[in-house]
Amino acid sequence: MKNNIFKGLLACGVAVAMAGCSENSWNEKYLDGFEAPNPNAPQRNYIDYTLTSSDYKKIACMKANVQKAKAAGVEEQLAEMGSKGCFNEVITVREYIPAWLDSIANTPTSVFKSAVANTTARITYENAVVDETQVPFTPSNAVASITSGAAVDVNVAVTGICAQGMIVTDNSGSVLAYTGKAFDASAWSINDQLNITGSGATYGGAMQIGSPVYNLIGGISTIKPTPKVISTAAEWDAVAKVYDDANSAKTGAFPQYIKATVKVKLDGNYVNFLVDGANYGGSLYQGLDTQKAAFANKDDATVEIEGWAVSRTYSSSMGMTLCNIIPVYVDGTAVVPVAQKAVVIESTMSQFVRTTAKNWVFDPTVYVTMQTGSSGNFTDEISGKFWYGCVEWVWQEKCVKELGLNPDLWNNWGEANVFTTHGYVWGRGKATQEGYSGASAWYGNYDSRVSTLKQNFTEEQMATYFPGLNDEQITETLQKHFATEVAPGALGMCYPDAMPGTGGIDQEYEVTLLQYNPSRHNVTLRFRVVAPGKFVFVECADWNLSAE
Repeated sequence: MKNNIFKGLLACGVAVAMAGCSENSWNEKYLDGFEAPNPNAPQRNYIDYTLTSSDYKKIACMKANVQKAKAAGVEEQLAEMGSKGCFNEVITVREYIPAWLDSIANTPTSVFKSAVANTTARITYENAVVDETQVPFTPSNAVASITSGAAVDVNVAVTGICAQGMIVTDNSGSVLAYTGKAFDASAWSINDQLNITGSGATYGGAMQIGSPVYNLIGGISTIKPTPKVISTAAEWDAVAKVYDDANSAKTGAFPQYIKATVKVKLDGNYVNFLVDGANYGGSLYQGLDTQKAAFANKDDATVEIEGWAVSRTYSSSMGMTLCNIIPVYVDGTAVVPVAQKAVVIESTMSQFVRTTAKNWVFDPTVYVTMQTGSSGNFTDEISGKFWYGCVEWVWQEKCVKELGLNPDLWNNWGEANVFTTHGYVWGRGKATQEGYSGASAWYGNYDSRVSTLKQNFTEEQMATYFPGLNDEQITETLQKHFATEVAPGALGMCYPDAMPGTGGIDQEYEVTLLQYNPSRHNVTLRFRVVAPGKFVFVECADWNLSAE
């Protein structure tokens, strides 16, 4: 279940619905031994429960769950869930709660001991989710055009850090922003987004932003440089020669992001590198303590470095020109802080249903009961939005687009105390009911009685809208229109953020509402989310109707 959808559902006060009318095909396909709950159960019972710290530990230690985690290679994550008391995208409630419910359902002290088939357990738990909040930020397209002495004003992301400055990247390229000894490296992380002003400068064959002024914007950058893999001495020399040549020409070259295997050569406080057969060596440039530590006690050792080639220097002790390197990773481990999206702990609820086989299975369905209204007024926000959404959908899609009615009539319907009909829609002073499918926002119900249509349509309209159909066929037509066109459109208005299911499990909404035809009774329809905010009809057993 998309938790934000369900929490929004609860916040709007939507009542939980009656039993489902369809088979849980997702459970049959993905859960061994699943037996579908009775779709005709007259009432759905609920048990609300919040996991305790002890529950998390028990769930993590259960033999069945440990075996499942071991098979998936996530034993450590399962143990961490138990100790921290928090599920996450790896250790999910869908996978690890059912076995726990099965194990405690019949214990004397369990709140689940009286659960019968089709009982739904609504479990509240802590869940770690990544905060996807976006900070407005547009990288510039100017770094690659920086020239010596010219003013600089760029929106960039941090992609490398050293003790006296950092590599920053926009959509055009990367450059070293050099402050010097006053630079506070602890204030920055890879992926930080910022604005920098300053001026272009060169030093040691490197193009730089001199006298940079940093303004943190916030957020996490999605800019990810792809390293050029250096596999030969000639390739290493080609990278280093760029800066040697630029230095000779008294110009500046831009940084290059590389990955190379090198031999470490420690020389007092200096960390240098050699590449077999190469004419140029390498050197750690203005290293942070964390960068230096990655090479401590590794003299003559071979390591893999991934990071930025930035400039050149000459080493008399090495007897060669060196390419200055700002490493980001050493042997695959980050040696500078890397900012990640924040993880937020949310109190979340998921559902599990007990089958006739007395086992529990995850149920991602969102159950909704559309409430009735009074004279077009609703105490429940979602229900009002749904019923008025049905009428509006028919007006826009059928009356305006197909019948060609003036869209301005919607806001100029007619006299407040007089029923006025325009196309398929009627109401007193405003549009509140429609006869294309039978939705009534005036009463908050579904009315498929032919007598209601005849009260509001002329004989000519009846003949035009339902040509050659008897009363039974008209009712069937109304129901099909409602199930396959009108209700899905209205649900999209109610839940614009609804998302399709993941992991092979469909996200479905089960909607229960009041129907008149001719008696007063509840009907239940099932819909599936197939795209953001887009619903399609699945089935309605009450009408013997299913998707074609």
